[in-house]
Amino acid sequence: MNQQPESTVPTRPDPADSILLSMARAVIADASVGTTPNWPQLDLSDPAQRQFGDYELLEEIGRGGMGVVYRARQRSLDRDVAIKFIADWFADPTGVARFLAEARAAARLLHPNIVPVHEVGSVEGMHYFSMPLIKGRSLASVLDAGLMSTADATALLLKLCEAIDYAHRLGLLHLDLKPANVLLDERGEPLIADFGLARHMDAKGGVDAQEVSGTPSFMAPEQILIKQYRLTPATDIYALGAILYRCLTGVSPHGEGNPDDVLRRAAAGRIRAPRQIDPKIPRDLDAVCMKCLELQPSDRYASVAQLTDDLRRARNGLPVSVRRIGFAERAQRWMRREPKFAAALAFALLTLASGAAATTSQWQAAAAQRDVVVSERDRAVIANEIGAHLFAYTGDDDQRADDLLAWLRKRLPDNQARQADALATFIKALDAQNADSATTLFSKIVDVLGVGYRRQMVQTLRAGNDPHKELYIALLSYTDSANDHSKTFVDALKVGLSAHPDDHLLWQIAAAECVSNDDGRLCLRPDATKELTRLDPDNMYAWLLLSMNATDRQQSRAALHEAARRTRFDDYLGAAVAAVSKAVTTANVPAPPLLARPAAIIAPNQPMTAVIAREESERLLMTAWQRLIYSCGASANSPVIPDPQLVADCRTIGVTMMRSNGALISRMIGLTVVKAVAAGTPEAEEATQTRRLYVYLTDIDQKLRPSQRASYPAAQWIADISQAGEMAALQRRAVAFGFPAQPPVDWKPEDLIVLQSTRERYESMLALDRNAAALVAQHKYADALSLLAPTEADVRKHWDNSWLLARFLTAMGTAQTGLHDYPSAENTLTDAWRIAANFGPGSKDARDSARALVDLYSAWNAAEPGKGHDAKLDQWQQTLATLEAGKNE
Repeated sequence: MNQQPESTVPTRPDPADSILLSMARAVIADASVGTTPNWPQLDLSDPAQRQFGDYELLEEIGRGGMGVVYRARQRSLDRDVAIKFIADWFADPTGVARFLAEARAAARLLHPNIVPVHEVGSVEGMHYFSMPLIKGRSLASVLDAGLMSTADATALLLKLCEAIDYAHRLGLLHLDLKPANVLLDERGEPLIADFGLARHMDAKGGVDAQEVSGTPSFMAPEQILIKQYRLTPATDIYALGAILYRCLTGVSPHGEGNPDDVLRRAAAGRIRAPRQIDPKIPRDLDAVCMKCLELQPSDRYASVAQLTDDLRRARNGLPVSVRRIGFAERAQRWMRREPKFAAALAFALLTLASGAAATTSQWQAAAAQRDVVVSERDRAVIANEIGAHLFAYTGDDDQRADDLLAWLRKRLPDNQARQADALATFIKALDAQNADSATTLFSKIVDVLGVGYRRQMVQTLRAGNDPHKELYIALLSYTDSANDHSKTFVDALKVGLSAHPDDHLLWQIAAAECVSNDDGRLCLRPDATKELTRLDPDNMYAWLLLSMNATDRQQSRAALHEAARRTRFDDYLGAAVAAVSKAVTTANVPAPPLLARPAAIIAPNQPMTAVIAREESERLLMTAWQRLIYSCGASANSPVIPDPQLVADCRTIGVTMMRSNGALISRMIGLTVVKAVAAGTPEAEEATQTRRLYVYLTDIDQKLRPSQRASYPAAQWIADISQAGEMAALQRRAVAFGFPAQPPVDWKPEDLIVLQSTRERYESMLALDRNAAALVAQHKYADALSLLAPTEADVRKHWDNSWLLARFLTAMGTAQTGLHDYPSAENTLTDAWRIAANFGPGSKDARDSARALVDLYSAWNAAEPGKGHDAKLDQWQQTLATLEAGKNE
């Protein structure tokens, strides 16, 4: 038998044989009962004492009560690392297992602002983990040298928050955030260290701590009172606030002195506000800081994401959610940030003051009758207050409008006429600035006030004897913003279908609800789509609803084929718009002043019922076409259709929809299908021209002032849509304002990509990526960059944070590396990595971007040795190795 040759590969030393561990044992043996042993001091001039397993300990770079950090050389990978030892002096096997499990979980964190963990281990209760050696300084040393500016502190905290939010989303708490654990690399980029000590949250979103741990100056009260509290994300939020406090004031929120005294102050929650230490600190940052440092975890920010949002608002000069600011400050900020708007408001008020005598006399006459005299100066003051109030509000548009109306009622109590006058003045100023905010704000006010107003109309209709009242009630109550499926809507639809079993529009509403069920709609009658085909058998639209609502693939396909056999497409938009108008007219309920006065500004000299009907018609339920788009291969990720008959059916359906006179969405869906299944045909060219017409008409719409758009008679607009469809209505309005009904031959949009369908954009991006990748593979870096650079802005705009953008940036950064433009490549590839990792750290795009970063720092280090690029190379090599290992698993 042949003997196997002895291996010549040297075996790694066993960490259990290290002198460090022997000295640690001796320290424990000599320690007094009840005391914490001090870490042993190694003599690193002795080669034997430098050995620890695969590592050679070169230099002690940090020491604390719980452990020590060394600069070390990892022999197997020939790289310098930092290795941290933590003594859990009397750890049981369960504690060791917990440390290893959680440290390994932390090792999976891949974020640009987190120091990655290379290796974790434990020997007889002495835990250790290694990480890249960051060449730079800790935040603690930077702060020891002096305070940070508020701008720099805010920018720093934003990056720390993004990293901690990422860790929280992966279920990990850091629990020892402090300036000493924030490292700043040579570019000044912060990296959070010591994630090797992170704890994994349980299913309840917290951790049950068994012992007090952390740094007294930055610990949350619950880390001290561990018998009373669990540790949660709020614990890390406290530490982030403490770091911000230290950056702004130069001291810890718990003060200095004996650790026991610091702990007592932390547990008591007695913290001086930053502005008490330095009055120059902005009030917003002061408020953010103190919100983080609330004694009770439940009183802090609910999440790091909320803290991040407030920090961004503070950075951008916007009010934060945790501080209510006074009018004077709001107005000052508003005027400073919106000078053009403020000028427009002033101009509008001057116009009001010097307006037509007839208008003034009318106002004065009305005021005399109702005792609502409002001076021009009073209107100016209140309108400015409205602007400042809206600027200060941090909620979404619906909440903003709701809050504004509540504020107006408080500011001008028991006087709807003055409230309405002030609001109308403000909207007029918006319109003078040609701001879409005027119509947007009015629309949201209709949403808010419309809840009560619609209910009044519903009550009036219900008390009447119109034979179609249930249809009208269903249409009006559907858009009740208080409840998308109010009992009023459900009851009206049920009663209406029972009383009028042959009413096409009632069945269309019920059917569209079922098709839209994926969006949380309510399917009251699962048979509605089938019933609609019975009532309207020659309508392609009815059969498409049946196809999209079918649960069986064969039934769906059969219904789609039946749809293709029909030549008429009617999506009932015209009938629904006409019915809404009829409902408002039949109810004939006077609009409240807060609706009527702004409406008179937006749409002067028009019947209020028509203006309200136009607003209500904008809220009609639209058909959800996703299943048709996918079935016909028109979505970005649809598979190729192998069935020729299905292709033919989809082509017929697409052409018919594209040429229909209904909703714009129906026509756009139709042309999208045509472009997908009939590329290169005359129908596809027709689809392109139809899309071009739509973009042209919407471009005209955007050039009109809000009051110009609204001045087009609302009754005419409703009639146009009812009789000829939305596209024709847009054309007629364009002609009324002196524009051609068709785009001129030389007209083109500013952004040509808007002429493409989603699938076309997707395929264009794939082609661009393929071409760029081919050039990069051939080392034609200049050609690749000349292909990619001109489109970068558009790609970032239209594919923001998508994997397609990550792929684009990886190719671009690789080309920049090949052209030795290393700083640009670093910025580009870091963006690529951030986007790809956000979509999935284990994805091929994440691995490709990490590999490109390895190549970048390898080339950069070779070109400029000794500049710290080797450390980044080590970091990204480890990241790539982790990703590759995950792929293999």
